[in-house]
Amino acid sequence: MADQADIRRLLFFLLVTYQFPVLVVADQCPAICECSLLTTLCRRNSDGFVPDDLPVGTEVLSIQGILNDNDDSCSPITGNFTDLLSVSVRNNNLQIVCNNTLSDLTTVQKLYLNHNSISVLHKRAFAGLHRLREVYLDHNALSELPGECFSGLANLHRLSLPFNHLSVLSLSDLTSLRVLNLSSNKFNSLPSLGGIPRLEMLDLSHNDFTSISVHSLYKMKSIEVMDLSANPVSVLGPGSMDSIHVVELRLNSMPNLMLIEAGAFHNLPNLRRLQLKENEKLAFIDPDAFSGVDQLQNLDIAGSGLLAFPPGVFDVIGGIPSIDLTGNPLVCACTLQWMRRLQESVVFRNVSYWTCQEAQQTRHLSEIMTTRAASTECGPLAELLRDEDQDYIGNAALQYHCRGIGDPAPAVHWRIPNNRILNGSYSDGKFTLYPSGTLSILRPTKSDSGMYTCVAQSGSQSNASSVILNVH
Repeated sequence: MADQADIRRLLFFLLVTYQFPVLVVADQCPAICECSLLTTLCRRNSDGFVPDDLPVGTEVLSIQGILNDNDDSCSPITGNFTDLLSVSVRNNNLQIVCNNTLSDLTTVQKLYLNHNSISVLHKRAFAGLHRLREVYLDHNALSELPGECFSGLANLHRLSLPFNHLSVLSLSDLTSLRVLNLSSNKFNSLPSLGGIPRLEMLDLSHNDFTSISVHSLYKMKSIEVMDLSANPVSVLGPGSMDSIHVVELRLNSMPNLMLIEAGAFHNLPNLRRLQLKENEKLAFIDPDAFSGVDQLQNLDIAGSGLLAFPPGVFDVIGGIPSIDLTGNPLVCACTLQWMRRLQESVVFRNVSYWTCQEAQQTRHLSEIMTTRAASTECGPLAELLRDEDQDYIGNAALQYHCRGIGDPAPAVHWRIPNNRILNGSYSDGKFTLYPSGTLSILRPTKSDSGMYTCVAQSGSQSNASSVILNVH
């Protein structure tokens, strides 16, 4: 009977040990630490970062009180950390991560170094951390990273670097990296990402891009989501988004975006979701802007600055896409009536909230789309994308973008100071008028000051928009 009782006790012990991991025992907790279940919180002492006698079973370690005020900042974290999975050193005043400081943390999978003042990472800062899956370095003071500092991290899946001062970055040998967050830095061109063959999510929002060309990423077929929101881009020109394999593209809240030109989205065979939300200055989308996105399923332009849409702008989108235009300051005009024929091929989201403005009164857009025009001739709109008067100092070329909207498409000409009229394609060395309606002025001088008026003409009807230029 005693043998059977011993066997039962042994089986019970094995069952409990298998189902429940070893918990941190409170009476094993060092004096400078607080221990609870699998988590240990330690404060830095005079002998180094943390005690080397952490309780058995500690999986999550949080370190506080690191000041980097003497050479102890490069002292290695040493000890027997066989169960440790996550280490947090965030919200300290850490300024430097030295070679091999963390090399004993060989079992750690998540490392939080965010919300510090780190400006220097040594080349071997993460040496030996072969099991690392996630590294968080956001909210620091990094302006450069040695190319080798992430070498050997074959299991790294997520690298977070927002809110630093990075403008250049070259990453290699990160064969498992899936998510790279570089938002809120100083990039004005794409970083070198050739060594990340499995990257799925790339965030470059809130950087310093004034123009965008992503063609260098065409070989990276694994990228599914790209975020370029809140960059100071004014024009998405032909080929801006060319030959990449993304499924979702985010271009929201761009403070300067005025114009999306023909071919801006070209050869994007996998694109399903396109976000252009909250672009308050966005005034014109070319009819051929979406010619390369025939698989698009979801287009969101809510909260932007569009007064109207040129006829056919959504025709090139294949399938039955879902489109949200809520919150645009649309003008109640027959120029919107062409959208009536889209109602069988497009799912308009939140359509009950769509409104337009007419004589300072708000109307539901559905009234315009369902009421036939009294005449087959529809008056055009002249959309001047920079319609505020401008004081100009400098010697670079100045451009005014103007587009005509109507059905049929109106012709655009310009009236410039001295009662000159520019039509079609024109160039005299000083003024260049492009067929699209963009007027370029090379090195404006005081004599070029005055009123510039864009006129959209369709049959006997016309519409004009003006701006005054003052050159100092």
